[in-house]
Amino acid sequence: MAKKSFGIKAKRNVDTQQLAFQMEDQLEGVVILEELRDLIPPLQEEELKSLETSILSEGVREPIILWKREDGSKVIIDGHNRYSLIQKHEISKYPQPIIKEFPDLEEVKEWMLINQMGRRNLTPIQAS
Repeated sequence: MAKKSFGIKAKRNVDTQQLAFQMEDQLEGVVILEELRDLIPPLQEEELKSLETSILSEGVREPIILWKREDGSKVIIDGHNRYSLIQKHEISKYPQPIIKEFPDLEEVKEWMLINQMGRRNLTPIQAS
């Protein structure tokens, strides 16, 4: 049976400029809590290099996720490596961060671990 063509073509090179926002408007003043950053195993050197290469050639594709605390401050809960590379290379265009609200730090940790389980291997202790 022949496939029907509807003349729809996927756009492979998405213009990251369309989805991007200024760094100083969106990520200014974010807080990095070492306790949260260190909760997830760090990328291996090769993984970090691969992420850096991808960001430099294609731009930042995934938004950084922030926890908005009761005091109004925003803490990175997903995207520590992307944030670090954005700073290192002074990248000013990237997807708008996603803001999440949680009642407390323990809920944030639980969300982070569940979120990471689908991405990379966690140690048995972290997975539990």
